[in-house]
Amino acid sequence: MISERGLKLNLTFMFTDIEGSNRLWTGDPDMMSADLAVHDSVIRASADINGGRVVKHTGDGFFLVFDNPASASACAMEIQLSMVSSGILHNRIRLRIGIHTGEAEERNNDYFGPDVNLAARVMAAGLGGQVLLTARSAHSDLPGDCILKDLGSHSLKDIREPIHLYSLAHPDLTERYAACPKVLAVPGSLPPEQTPFVGREAEMLRISAILSQKDCRLLTLLGPGGAGKTRLSIRTALGISHRFSDGVFFVPLALLESGESAAAAVAESISFTLEGDTDPVSQLQQRLEGCEMLFILDNYEQLTDQADLPARLLESSPGLRIIVTSRERLRLRSEWVFEVPGMQVPDAPDHDYERCDSIQLYRKTALRCSGSEPEPDEMEPVAEICRLLEGSPLAIELAASWSGFLPAEDILEQILTPRSLETTLRDVPRRQSSLEASFMFSWNLLKHEQQRNLCSLTVFRGGFDIKAAGEVCGIDIRDIIALKDRSLLWQLEKSRFGLHGMIRHFASRRTTELVEDPEALTDSHSDYYISLLAGSTEDLVHGDREAAVSRLGRDLDNIRAAWNYSVENRIIDRIESGNRGLATLMGVRSQFREAYTLLKAAVESMEAHADDLLMAGLLTQLGWVGSHVRPLEECIPILQRSVDLFRSAGEPEALAYGLNNFANVLNVRGEDRRAEPLYRESLLISRETEDLFGMAAALNNLGILADHTGELDKAMELYSESVDICRKLRNQHGVSVNLSNLSTVLREKGDMDGSIEMLNEALDIEQKIGDSFNITLIKCNIAVHLIIQGMPEQARELVGTCISCFDAQGQAGGIARGCILLAFICVDQGKLPEARENLYRALELLARYRWFSHFVEAMAVCARYFQAARSMEPACMSAMISVSHGSLPGYLQERVDSVLRETERELEPDIIAHIRKIAPDMNLDDAVAWVIALLKQSD
Repeated sequence: MISERGLKLNLTFMFTDIEGSNRLWTGDPDMMSADLAVHDSVIRASADINGGRVVKHTGDGFFLVFDNPASASACAMEIQLSMVSSGILHNRIRLRIGIHTGEAEERNNDYFGPDVNLAARVMAAGLGGQVLLTARSAHSDLPGDCILKDLGSHSLKDIREPIHLYSLAHPDLTERYAACPKVLAVPGSLPPEQTPFVGREAEMLRISAILSQKDCRLLTLLGPGGAGKTRLSIRTALGISHRFSDGVFFVPLALLESGESAAAAVAESISFTLEGDTDPVSQLQQRLEGCEMLFILDNYEQLTDQADLPARLLESSPGLRIIVTSRERLRLRSEWVFEVPGMQVPDAPDHDYERCDSIQLYRKTALRCSGSEPEPDEMEPVAEICRLLEGSPLAIELAASWSGFLPAEDILEQILTPRSLETTLRDVPRRQSSLEASFMFSWNLLKHEQQRNLCSLTVFRGGFDIKAAGEVCGIDIRDIIALKDRSLLWQLEKSRFGLHGMIRHFASRRTTELVEDPEALTDSHSDYYISLLAGSTEDLVHGDREAAVSRLGRDLDNIRAAWNYSVENRIIDRIESGNRGLATLMGVRSQFREAYTLLKAAVESMEAHADDLLMAGLLTQLGWVGSHVRPLEECIPILQRSVDLFRSAGEPEALAYGLNNFANVLNVRGEDRRAEPLYRESLLISRETEDLFGMAAALNNLGILADHTGELDKAMELYSESVDICRKLRNQHGVSVNLSNLSTVLREKGDMDGSIEMLNEALDIEQKIGDSFNITLIKCNIAVHLIIQGMPEQARELVGTCISCFDAQGQAGGIARGCILLAFICVDQGKLPEARENLYRALELLARYRWFSHFVEAMAVCARYFQAARSMEPACMSAMISVSHGSLPGYLQERVDSVLRETERELEPDIIAHIRKIAPDMNLDDAVAWVIALLKQSD
């Protein structure tokens, strides 16, 4: 296509860049200059071989064009592999590459246009060692041995729409070079748009301008139901997402009833796990401190009597902004209000319909629902419909959905018919009456059976699929399509549908008169989703966890409602069958706090009604979930009781599972001596009952204890037997856990290549599953490798990201481990104040939650810190405590040995003798309290 400026060509654009180039130039300019010469040579040679053309050299990168995406992908992979083989990538330079296919104008041997800019943004979103591609470039022929990893959709700086990105991976490009997926420009949780967004340009510009005001931190989009507040807030947020480096997050509140549940919803939107009974808003304030984020709190009207939540959140950070959508004002001093008007409507018969937002929405909806737009002679009735409905987007869509059945004149007549309005609504504002009229118009044209179907579907929460509609409501695909064609249902994705909140509200008010037995319908819903959960439990716990999470994740709202109904009505068989699956599913999603709340309610409800086996099952899950978010002292008696009940129930396999759970918490608590006999009993029972899953779990955990005491060969034998069983059973998560543990043994034995290979395999498994907690644990182990390999900056970056992830998950033990590693790096770099700060945070968390599994590492790093600070007596004491309470990893053992040698030279013999006498007998609580007090003094 010829433009005024020149020829628009369809090409594939590739940008490259050296990560951290400024730091590299500052650190060693001569070395960087030599490396850059090799870098330039590799890229130019790869481009020549693969048909690429160098457009420009950008100093530390290149802009290249290709005739097709396959050639660009081949070139990118050849560049990365060549950098590895040359040793530059491994030692110093890490290259990030972005690829996108689209149109551009060529002028003076350069290329211009939005698609070129997008390719540059894709590159900027990557990490060193990554090749990122957009969807247009990702599905061409891939280079040999390469695979695509789907990274999902992301908001990139200055790009209005979210962009779906893929990573090009190769077995010779190990994850250690890009072990931590970068947060792609602006993270967030904005929902996808299900229908085209029409118009509203003036409103979006006005809202953006208001939010750019320094004093505007809380903006309420005020309007009646169906005014389009939600869509307008989401589309505006997309356009300004680049202002918020920490993300833009959507928080749906329509189904919530309390301020506490609203706080939990905010936490869930940023994957932050609230801890225990502490005020959830205070926890959020701490989490959001210093963040630059935008939240959309959608449908706040039922919570306006608890309107202090937005105000309290805003106290946490000056970089925080909140958009509230509501039918009522919050009436806060900090609140700015934007009244959402109806869409632009034609103001006269000769109005330019092509430029009228409401007309365009009507036309596009009619085309989507009926396959054709209104005829030219229908435009004036269409305009009158839009005027009558005062530009209400939902009302217009409902009216337009009937254009395939009635001409516009008849649709207008139906809306004007007085019987379409309910008498009880005559005193409401005209716009709300118009929406009710529009709904009633659609409602009155439905057959009785279709009305019943729509009412029945209000039982679902957060969407439903065709199978669920059939099983729960007796509704088939033809019934669903009939409602969808009338815009009464939204198609969320293939075979999955949902109801607009206002339509749900209208239809649910009619459920009692049209649905024969509403209670039976709710019971059927509960039975279906608990059965779905129970049917996936085997995969969740022992098998294809990735597939199970994929099946269940979309229906978590339905599962939660089904569980609550079962608990409220004490339906024993459902609670028993859904218990373990619920805990595991929410654990994989790092929703430990909510799982704890749900399970605790079940325990309290069933206390006087459950038999020993059911109560033991509930308690063991409550104790396991609680160990992630509650002090371990609260969880240990819960788990002890579960074991006692399992024994009395006489179910050996269940007892083996309960013993293993109990021992796990004791292990984390640092009580290996109490844990070991429980693990051994669990293993013995599992062998006797031929429970392979139980055997694998007990073997792995006994391996951990052997590893703690330095019995590496024994640990390796136990891990190897466990992983063989897990592979045989196709237990993905079990394989991952064992590989991660085996990697530690191999690292201690000096097999670094074997160790990182196992970590990469474990990481790949957990990334496919989507288990953020276990992904982060593995990345902590990768960081240890980077430390050992002399790559402190890379390790520091990775550990910092891990701490942020653990923080978002509410994982106290994980945060502590990350802080210990970061403190170690800081000591080596001479950054003692930062080291002290991280050690203090780690030890306070260990003391509060009793997570003493990381205690030995913490004390070893404390020894190094005190040595560097020239506090030799505390250094010696910390070192002695660390070696007295377990086996140290090799990289720490060397440092502790160094501390002991130096302190023996500098301290008096009687002091050394005294420390040697008291250190082994100091219990963990006293040791932590002692070192915390010392760190306070050194502040």
